Amino acid sequence: MEVNQETRAKIMAAANQLYERAERAGFPRVDEVRSLAKVDMNAASTVMKEWRRMQTAIPATVVAAVPDRLRLAHETALTTLWGEAQEIANEALKAAQASWDIERAEADSLRDEVSSAYEAQAVELREALAKTQEQAEMLEDAAKKSADDAELLATVTKERDEALTRAAIAEQKSQDLEARVTDLKGECDRAYADSARLRIERDEAVNQVEHIRQESTHQVQAAQARADQAKEEVAGASAKLDALRDELANAKAKLSADAAGHAEQQRLATLEAQRLTDLVATANTARDQAVSAASLAKEEAANLRGRTESLQAQLASLMTLLGDRKPESPSPAPADQNQKTTGKGGKKGG
Repeated sequence: MEVNQETRAKIMAAANQLYERAERAGFPRVDEVRSLAKVDMNAASTVMKEWRRMQTAIPATVVAAVPDRLRLAHETALTTLWGEAQEIANEALKAAQASWDIERAEADSLRDEVSSAYEAQAVELREALAKTQEQAEMLEDAAKKSADDAELLATVTKERDEALTRAAIAEQKSQDLEARVTDLKGECDRAYADSARLRIERDEAVNQVEHIRQESTHQVQAAQARADQAKEEVAGASAKLDALRDELANAKAKLSADAAGHAEQQRLATLEAQRLTDLVATANTARDQAVSAASLAKEEAANLRGRTESLQAQLASLMTLLGDRKPESPSPAPADQNQKTTGKGGKKGG
């Protein structure tokens, strides 16, 4: 079996490392070298045979034929020397035989180690098959989960598309709002100019309302005084009327009592009764006039109050209009615009 140089080097390095770790007390096992080098068993066993031969090789003397020149010149010495060489050769053969026996023993040991390693690898293979079965079951569960994830992904994609649509609509609305904000800024500038004009009109209206209020107050007070005077006159006329009615009643009673008396007295009594009747009529007329004057005074006061309330309502409407026309910035204004707005607001408040 051919083993590439990189794998051979890894196996040799692992074997040397384990051999040195054991302080050269014994050769490392094949499965230990395979685990450390992380190679397959065939490559490990092939290279370990070579490594063990390298560790047990014994240098031997090279046997070669004696040159003729030496043999002719020194035949006797050569014969002796050749005998010695034969003995050396026999010793080398014996040493090679011993080395071969050691190598065969090592090969048997290696075979046993390979068999044990094969059994261990078979156990590892069965465990790996069990793990593979577990992983297959996990893969099946992952496939089911992947299908659920795909469905969830489709839902999320749909929601993302809807969100993108809503975002596009929101962006369009944002652009419309920006255009509207630009229009509102122009309206704000016009509103500031209108606000200054309306403040002048408001001040004039306030002065006019104050003047009218003062006049209406004086007129109401005068009407109230006339109404009070009319009330007093009505009260006096009523008292006088009551007195005349009592006097008329007494005269009628006296006339009834003296009916049988003198004709002159009857005529005088009739004249007195007529006079009293005229006085009662006059008192009634005066009372009616006083009541009418009081009613007119009340109507005049009511009209003045109505005018005052109307003017106050107009002033309130004008103030409301000024408040409504004050622009509210839909977005943060620049610094100079803020200062301009602050100045106008301060003037209005003052």
